[in-house]
Amino acid sequence: MQPEQSMTAAYADATDVPGVSRRAAWYGVAVLSLLQLFSFIDRQALSLLIAPIKAEFGMSDVQVSLVIGLGFALAYAVAGLPIGRLVDQWSRPALLAIGLTLWSVSTAACGFARSFGQLALFRSGVGIGEATLTPTVISFLGDYFPPSKRGISFGVFAVSVYVGSGLSLVAGSAIIRAFQGVAFVSVPVVGDVKPWQLVFLLIGLPGLLVVPLALTLFEPRRRGAAARAAAGQDLSLREVLAHYRRHWPAFLTQHAASTMMAMLFYGVSAWVPEFLRRTYAMPIATAGFSFGAVTVVAGSCGVLLGGLTSDALLKRGHTDARLRATLFAALGALPFAIAFPLAPSRRSAWHWWPAWCSSPPPSRPPDRPGCRI
Repeated sequence: MQPEQSMTAAYADATDVPGVSRRAAWYGVAVLSLLQLFSFIDRQALSLLIAPIKAEFGMSDVQVSLVIGLGFALAYAVAGLPIGRLVDQWSRPALLAIGLTLWSVSTAACGFARSFGQLALFRSGVGIGEATLTPTVISFLGDYFPPSKRGISFGVFAVSVYVGSGLSLVAGSAIIRAFQGVAFVSVPVVGDVKPWQLVFLLIGLPGLLVVPLALTLFEPRRRGAAARAAAGQDLSLREVLAHYRRHWPAFLTQHAASTMMAMLFYGVSAWVPEFLRRTYAMPIATAGFSFGAVTVVAGSCGVLLGGLTSDALLKRGHTDARLRATLFAALGALPFAIAFPLAPSRRSAWHWWPAWCSSPPPSRPPDRPGCRI
């Protein structure tokens, strides 16, 4: 066994990280999961409001896709590059608090949009704010847990993705059903708003109540590359790009696979309630509630299983355990992803979606602390 492999194996067998108590580590997972839950609640709300927003602004499906998908994703991706560097240098709890404030306010502001351009701008604000979360979480979990426990810790955290997505749809559906047929709702201070505007306000503003919790996170000592970054010894952009060039086959295939899987899971799920309404004549409130409930249960089971599987593979000596688990999950989801949109009836569609949703590719846990461009 090579020296580097011996060190990795020894570290993988560790039970705790020096200087970090188990209570602090799992409290961190709980708070980060709560932030992620609010993130996906804010992110998914728009998928229930496609019809009223199209009618309000005279938007096409392409414009709706730009607001839900590409516009949000570009802001998220571009902002994530500098934020990934800041995570290794700034206070991580403070960075999360700033991001949470921005995406919560931006979500609520979507309810005050008066044009397609304004709605796209506010959605970009949501993307920029939420871009603080993923690199910070990866950095935190890399410093909270040894490699042998990162799979399950990341799996527990990832449950919040599906709980947040599902709760967003369930809560949004309940609001739509409660105010169905109502033209305007009177809101104190704000005044009269339409039901679709009320959804953004009720889903966005509560996130501000969680900001103080972000500041209670334990800031562990940074290790490895992140420790060097915090000490002002970070790699330059030129060195980072040179590393990419040296290992471009690995980076290219991993990034391409992640991009396609994100398109499959997040892109499709954003349109599922509207797809069910148009294809099977389901009321949007019913479609959103049913889709949300299935997502919470099936998606949560899938990511927990993915985390446990990758940890088990790592303990058996597979250094590519995270990638293997992702590959197994993606291949398992493929036939159901094909069958779902081709289902001949509403009932058969519901047979395929839980199976697809329960085998989501688990996000790669942080095997190395620190966030790099």
